[in-house]
Amino acid sequence: MSGAQSSDPAQPGNSSNIVALFDTQTAAQPDAAALLDGRQYPQQPIKTHSFADLQRLSLAWADTLAQSGIGPGDRVLVALRVSPALYGLLLALWRLGAVAILPDPSAPRSQLDDTCQRLQPSAFVGIPAAHLLRLGYASVRRIPRHFSVDAWLPWTTRLGGNPTEAPPRDAWKAPADSPALITFTSGSTGRPKAACRSHGFLRAQYQAILGTLHLQPGDVDATTLPVFVLANLAAGVSTLLPPGDIARPGAIEPVPVLQAMQACGVTRASGSPAFFRQLCQGLNEMASPQLQHLHTGGAPVTPEMMLDYAQLVASGRSVTAVYGSTEAEPIAELPATELNETALAGPEAGYGLPAGRPLAAVRLRILAVTETPPPFRLTAAELEERCIGPGEIGEITVAGAHVLGGYLDGEGDEQTKLDVEGVRWHRTGDAGYLDAEGRLWLVGRVSAAVTLGGRCLYPFQLEYPLRAQPGVAAAAVLTHQGQACLVIEPKPGCQPDVEQLVSALPVGIPAQSIRLVKQIPLDRRHNAKIDYGALQALLSRP
Repeated sequence: MSGAQSSDPAQPGNSSNIVALFDTQTAAQPDAAALLDGRQYPQQPIKTHSFADLQRLSLAWADTLAQSGIGPGDRVLVALRVSPALYGLLLALWRLGAVAILPDPSAPRSQLDDTCQRLQPSAFVGIPAAHLLRLGYASVRRIPRHFSVDAWLPWTTRLGGNPTEAPPRDAWKAPADSPALITFTSGSTGRPKAACRSHGFLRAQYQAILGTLHLQPGDVDATTLPVFVLANLAAGVSTLLPPGDIARPGAIEPVPVLQAMQACGVTRASGSPAFFRQLCQGLNEMASPQLQHLHTGGAPVTPEMMLDYAQLVASGRSVTAVYGSTEAEPIAELPATELNETALAGPEAGYGLPAGRPLAAVRLRILAVTETPPPFRLTAAELEERCIGPGEIGEITVAGAHVLGGYLDGEGDEQTKLDVEGVRWHRTGDAGYLDAEGRLWLVGRVSAAVTLGGRCLYPFQLEYPLRAQPGVAAAAVLTHQGQACLVIEPKPGCQPDVEQLVSALPVGIPAQSIRLVKQIPLDRRHNAKIDYGALQALLSRP
């Protein structure tokens, strides 16, 4: 659907607007399913939203937003759950050249106040319940314009849910560096940083995801990863929004999800390890969905997990682990078909986690870890001098078109980026190494290194040998009160043998360095990564 070109003189001649990819798919297959809304299944039937439906919704909302004064460069705070409404709104905002701000739904509410003060949004869009935030936060009340989705509220403009028609509107012609989306890092190492993705960045990320996931029109994907939904819309892939709260994938009820996957003819799935762990538990009651493709990431993925998730895929098909970060997604991939003896035995042997080969779209280096961090600006020769060779552990550092070059207003850039003769490199904060075959291995966070027996060791070199011991459900390694501490979560009804745990480690440690806890806390975002900050607080309790 298209209309007359806008005469806005501020528009550049060439457009990188990400919406154009969606519009192309809509023109090619207007009646194909874009989103299959199974969030309330089986209590409510799965609702199909075609590409034409979603385009019509985005056009109608773009018209309402534009009439209210929203235009290029305006920042809009979005408080919607993952839903057809969320993606309709994102398409509407980007069609106008506006910038969507997506707070982390798993973050404490106090961060919303900080977000408003830092970013000064021009508008707020939310479901009715989200507008209650205006009662508790003056910073939200001060936002000039408020929009409600699917319900009228006082002092808001309503965005209706089922438009029958919408005025045509071409997407704003966005230059590649035009901001499109602001999200936030997890804040696990401090104040969350605002990651601003441009239209050009989103296109480059789409190309990287397309190459990794091999998306094809006609596929049906069940995913818990919002960025993959965007890639699906651009590639003409149908997306099942599964039953349950995808913000808590480790708590999803597996049987309704498996039933919805069967009902929709799902051919592929992508999500966090916690999501697939839950689905495997449901196979006691449901048949395998026989997926053609399964991609998992967002948290550490072990070879053992990959082999377990193989229950969900068809014979002859493979599970693939994807490594990346907020700032660079994806970085490397590991198909289960490439799990050799070294990769299978590596975690238990203390080698770390195999992450596969870096993508062709990524330039990857291993930066030596030194007491003094590298300067922000380096020459290419100086960068190479600081890089180390195969088998040596350092900080994983990457560059590429889909690698975020900086944070909003440069906050945190000098601590996490390198400017190498005008090319921005991202220091991931992850420690790892390349083996002799060029495969990447992960050993944990650089900042989480501990000293044991006079050696510098990283969490994965110790945690995974411990996890392999009888009676151990989970393990974590950290420095607590100045001393290395190994924390064990026993399996229900088990009491691990401490001496046996000590003997499993590559260095000798005193038995008193091992602590047993009922449960090791996990991150809010993926329910799969250890929350070391929360664990520190737990160990500090009397």
